[in-house]
Amino acid sequence: MSEFVSQSTRENWDRLAEHDAMWAILTDPARRGGGWTAEAFFATGVAEADRVMAAVRSAVPNFSPAGGVALDFGCGIGRLSRAFGARFAHVVGVDISAAMLARAEACNPEKGRVTYVLGNPSGIPLADASVDFAYSGIVLQHVPRSMQEGYVREFFRVLRPGGLAWFQTPGRHLRDLGRIFFGQVETATGPARIELHMFPRADVEAMVAAAGGELVNVSADASCGADFESWAYLACRRRP
Repeated sequence: MSEFVSQSTRENWDRLAEHDAMWAILTDPARRGGGWTAEAFFATGVAEADRVMAAVRSAVPNFSPAGGVALDFGCGIGRLSRAFGARFAHVVGVDISAAMLARAEACNPEKGRVTYVLGNPSGIPLADASVDFAYSGIVLQHVPRSMQEGYVREFFRVLRPGGLAWFQTPGRHLRDLGRIFFGQVETATGPARIELHMFPRADVEAMVAAAGGELVNVSADASCGADFESWAYLACRRRP
């Protein structure tokens, strides 16, 4: 199967945003068809930010978000951007879908602390060494391996020396050796797909090192379900 940039990743996620944005981000079968309320949806972001920051503090006790800049990569409609906005001085949410970002802006209560930027398939449109913390959860898995590699490199480009990146992606399916798994969603503007692409742990760790990062911790992640081996990576950008 060729890498999915047919119909373009942007068009695909624009369709999903217009169809059922919250469910496309958190695909709980019980919430399909508008089943998420805004209150419940954004509460999951607060819980996730609490969990991630607790893990960061445990691994790097001297890390403080106060006064720092955070990147929420693949921000969708701002589920984590809003939560990190209460912890960091500024948060930049980046997403490839303009339709997702329009919804993020519409429900952004922290306009002075959280801003949104349209991303692209080849990089992160932020300056070198401009953020202190980069976060990406249940995002990289939805794009082909080559794009994941590029984005991991970009995390360490935009991080300041000593800055931290926390990101998650599945390494393998526990029974099926296939590399791509997907479900098709019929929308009013045409079919869209939600894909899962594998990125083996050893390859991720090698990519982090090649990009100028140093692994701090790797932990098992359950967000893809019991059939997948998924990992959450915490790494810092090496100092000169």
